[in-house]
Amino acid sequence: MDRGERIGERGEGVAVPVPARRNGAVARVKFTAVTRRLTSEVQVSFGAQPDGPRLGRFVVARVLATPAGVHVRDRAGRPVRLYPDDLIAGAWAQSGSHGVARARLLTSGGLMGDGTCIPCEGAEVEVVGFISDLMATPLSTGAVARMPSSPAIPAVGTIAVIGTDGCNDDVAAAVVNGWARTGFAVGAGRVSGEENGTQRWSMLDAGAEMTADFLDFGMPATNAYPLDRRAGAMLAIRDALVADGAQVVVLQLDDGGGPEARSLLGRLASMADAAVVCAVDEQDARFVLDRIDGLSIPVRAVSGPAADDRAVAARIAARSGMPVRSVVDLRAGAAASLLATTGSAPHIV
Repeated sequence: MDRGERIGERGEGVAVPVPARRNGAVARVKFTAVTRRLTSEVQVSFGAQPDGPRLGRFVVARVLATPAGVHVRDRAGRPVRLYPDDLIAGAWAQSGSHGVARARLLTSGGLMGDGTCIPCEGAEVEVVGFISDLMATPLSTGAVARMPSSPAIPAVGTIAVIGTDGCNDDVAAAVVNGWARTGFAVGAGRVSGEENGTQRWSMLDAGAEMTADFLDFGMPATNAYPLDRRAGAMLAIRDALVADGAQVVVLQLDDGGGPEARSLLGRLASMADAAVVCAVDEQDARFVLDRIDGLSIPVRAVSGPAADDRAVAARIAARSGMPVRSVVDLRAGAAASLLATTGSAPHIV
């Protein structure tokens, strides 16, 4: 194994030794969003890993080819331009990989793998090393995960935002903003998806005082992990937000279909005091509502792009019996009414 060098206190890319074939030149490792929980007590080690890349393992890769304009998100979520021969640190997104050299950057958050990706950032990379502790033991996202908090229920309640991939970011932010405007401490949690470096910021911008997600509990992307692991992380995310002071918890779930995703929704039923379904259009609303049917999830409204078309919204409301609320409505007070089962809803201050 070649020598390594520790990363800086703030975790940005730092000068590290590179393999001899680079004639002793020094490159800067660009640490991506999936490495945000790493501390300074790690090092970059060059050379092959004895057991090859593993799911969640932190790897270092050299950019071989990249289309113009491709970037990654750094540990703070800032877009960073990629160039050929750059070194990037990310996390392996697949299981069962042995002796992998060539791979691809799968997401701007720093997920890498040797499979296909749709959509894909398009950068071809070569795995040249890994992130290890000071004893040269390879590290993974699980090794730097947050310790679980004691089970806790938020004082006001838990709201779930459920939709297909990419639909519910704006709706979750609107629910967070609507509750933050009432003066309550709102915690935002992302239960499923993949780390891209931007979602935490969108929730903080909306008024969340604290955030937690699957990466905090060891998963850079949830679709490669078993149901029990994802369900455990969902509970841990809620508990962590409450431990940090959240009075209202907003949990965001992407329902991509399939039996395991529906099973995860079923486990949500015991946690959620209210839910909002996010729909792109009428067909999308029907898909999500049909999957939720029979799971005892307390759906209170439908929102998302489908709510922006009056005719579509009217048909969804007629079919489902649910009110259809735009993101503007949610920010203006409809979000606070989701938990108002008795008495008046909290008012915006």
